[in-house]
Amino acid sequence: MFSVPSVSKILKISQLDFGEGSPIDLMRLPCKIRTQALEFSLRAYHSLSLTILAMVMTKEDLIISAGKLCTPKTGVASEYTTKHEALSAKINQIMLNRDDLDSLIGSSNKEMMQDNHRNHARFFVSLFAAYDPEVLVETVLWVFRAYRSHGFQLSYWPAQLDTWVEVLKSHLSPEAYDEIYPFYHWMITNQPAFSLLSDKSLSESETTTPAH
Repeated sequence: MFSVPSVSKILKISQLDFGEGSPIDLMRLPCKIRTQALEFSLRAYHSLSLTILAMVMTKEDLIISAGKLCTPKTGVASEYTTKHEALSAKINQIMLNRDDLDSLIGSSNKEMMQDNHRNHARFFVSLFAAYDPEVLVETVLWVFRAYRSHGFQLSYWPAQLDTWVEVLKSHLSPEAYDEIYPFYHWMITNQPAFSLLSDKSLSESETTTPAH
């Protein structure tokens, strides 16, 4: 027999604890190092049993945690709405210039990736207008399932979300960034949970789809 690891030990990847002293806050590290650490965490968590991890973090747990996010003020939401097309265009420019892009999304998925970034920005425009934590969780899960089924790798999400954070910081006012950043921090922190829940969904889909 073995014990089920705690949620904080398995899923709270915003910190790395090396056993001595204080844990390291990933969000204070440089973007490239943070991305590499998150990618390493995703690969490590991905190798664990889905059965065990389903006992640790459920969709309902994610909805509860998302419910703690605060809806941005009207002025902040308006600023994001005004700038959302420019934000997604900048994200696409940066991602398309990555040397490792094919390893993240596959060689024939560039248009799909760009559409995802534009849809991402449009989704948050609507979400900030009427925040619903269940809609946030269901949408992120759908994105993980849909894009992974088209060949997107788990390493794509830490890469693109870190890029979003950097672009938001440079393009939004400090007030807008401070109110919107928690949504991205929440998505970054919960990537392993979304990965594993989408794994379970994809596995169930494969077992229920009749052979042709």
